[in-house]
Amino acid sequence: MNLFDLDLEELKLYKPYMTKDNGFDDFWSRRISESTAQDLNITKEEMDYVIPSIYVYKISYAGFRNSTIHGYYIKPKQGFNNVGMVTFHGYESNKYVRLHNVLPFVNMGVEVLM
Repeated sequence: MNLFDLDLEELKLYKPYMTKDNGFDDFWSRRISESTAQDLNITKEEMDYVIPSIYVYKISYAGFRNSTIHGYYIKPKQGFNNVGMVTFHGYESNKYVRLHNVLPFVNMGVEVLM
């Protein structure tokens, strides 16, 4: 089985059919207005963690239509170098967040939101 249906020259010339519905712009305009009008209700709760040189917080905020989004915010107690990183584990893997996976970054002074 080929990885691509067309060769490179055909791909360079390919023009897909325009499938954007008539209500596309209106739909996204309404969603953006709805989202920007909603309060985020951000919470941050410090957790006890076995490593004394870092802060670990449980965080949450109101996502689209107030569905609560949960995560963690980890930062070093000293040596922060104004660098941050956001990680996303995906939909199908890492259901249980493993904080130790980002500790090498935190030890280098990077704050992590996951």
